[in-house]
Amino acid sequence: MLNQYDFLIIQSDEYAGVADFFIEEFLVYSLLFAEKLGYDEIYLHNPPAKILHQIEISKNNLDVTVYNHEHKKIEIKHLKSIKNDFDKVIYGQQNVKNELLA
Repeated sequence: MLNQYDFLIIQSDEYAGVADFFIEEFLVYSLLFAEKLGYDEIYLHNPPAKILHQIEISKNNLDVTVYNHEHKKIEIKHLKSIKNDFDKVIYGQQNVKNELLA
């Protein structure tokens, strides 16, 4: 065993950093690395649908708990504030503002 870890945490932005084959075989790799690194808990932040599907159809005895966070709704006044004030605070990112408001 390389190092001993209690758990593995994967943030939502980290999924983009791995190849498709890793996502498609996520469960296999997770169990393989669990043996090598010693973790027995995995925390996934906003995992891709392919990973969720693997977990749901798994024949392994996995103890899965899903936590959903309810975000506050954005009101029209907030969108108007972004439209009117965004360029005063963040320069040179007109395309970002347009994407937020699209």
